[in-house]
Amino acid sequence: MIFFFKKGLINKYYCLSLRCRYKTITLKTNTAMKKDDIGTNAGLVWRTLFYKGTKATFNELLQDTGLNAIDLSSAIGWLAREDKVEFFYENNEEFIDVYRDSYF
Repeated sequence: MIFFFKKGLINKYYCLSLRCRYKTITLKTNTAMKKDDIGTNAGLVWRTLFYKGTKATFNELLQDTGLNAIDLSSAIGWLAREDKVEFFYENNEEFIDVYRDSYF
């Protein structure tokens, strides 16, 4: 799983992953991401996972949602901050699923 975060006002993104820890990636973007867009994308990701009914990998979510990697990473970060998703590791692969409460 690869997560990116932007540091400062320049277009340098830092990759947080098991494979590329703190590697700098420079991307060419002309538009600034807005908080509303991240929230909208988070809703899209949550609905995709919820109605799919099963866990998904990052690449599967890229295909299912149609978002680019940075938008998807931001949306997953938003959901993780709100405790709406949980992460699983199986066979050296990371999966994401909707957090489901179960009461007995």
